[in-house]
Parts: sequence; structure tokens; C-alpha cells
Amino acid sequence: MTNRESAMFKCRSCGAVEFTLVLQSSFQGDVQIYTQDSGDVIIKVNDKEFIADLMFMNQFALCKGCDAIHCWEYYYPQNNTAEAEGF
Repeated sequence: MTNRESAMFKCRSCGAVEFTLVLQSSFQGDVQIYTQDSGDVIIKVNDKEFIADLMFMNQFALCKGCDAIHCWEYYYPQNNTAEAEGF
């Protein structure tokens, strides 16, 4: 898998938002990952799409910043900006 950036999750250990998926070596299929404008991480496997949730990330995503696994928390930077501006 290649580098991916998420505005929806960040690593509790180092604060990074980039990850790599860790899948079984026997997995046969097409996997695509992209982020919507809303920040949702979309995983597309063999033409079926789903929004990644915290349980999925903690089972299958490896942090690119510190190589940690089981380290993810929800992160919405657009909401942090609104709070900083008093909204």
C-alpha cells in the first residue's frame, strides 16, 4: 500500500495523519483509499466502498510517522479551526 493522508484520524503516539494499510499477504483484490472533502476516509475494496471507522483503523492501519499500530483516534482539524475562531 502507498502513503495515505487522513484528516479523519491521527496517531495518539506521534500525531501523524499518514498511514499504510496492513492486509493479509494472501489478500487478492483491488484496494483504493481516498479522502472526501469532508475528511472521511473512504476504503474501496473490489468495487465496494465504506467509510473507515476507528475500529477498522486500529485493526488495519500502520502509522507512517512512528510505525505504531492500534494507535488511532478521531481527528477533525476543520472542527478545531471553528473552535479557535469562537464558533
